Amino acid sequence: METIYTIAALWLGLAVFSAIIAHHLRISIALVEICIGVVAANIIGRFFGPNSFGSNLEWLRFLASTGLTFGTISALYGYSHAIVTQEQYSFLVATVIASAVIPTLIANFAFLPHHLLDQKKKVSKLMAEGIDEE
Repeated sequence: METIYTIAALWLGLAVFSAIIAHHLRISIALVEICIGVVAANIIGRFFGPNSFGSNLEWLRFLASTGLTFGTISALYGYSHAIVTQEQYSFLVATVIASAVIPTLIANFAFLPHHLLDQKKKVSKLMAEGIDEE
């Protein structure tokens, strides 16, 4: 149980650190949080193993999956209450979507498990050979 609190405290500490850095650099907090989170996860994963940062915990996967929903609902709230203009709303929604798509593309490019793709090709080849023999 203590491990869950340790991981949550680590994530929260990284979020606070990201907010401080973003404030000083005067850029988007979300952008800094994504960058620092990716770097921290890679460093901790490399030295302590892939699941040591809590990436396989249910509550963390749930929090990560709600980002798009929360971002678009927040933007819609701002637009429907005349806090943001339609142009700003469009930009916000595009940014929220890009914040999910771009890291996914980077992860697929940088962390593609080539050893599993080779196994899949071998299995497909063996299955094709087995079907031809019958």
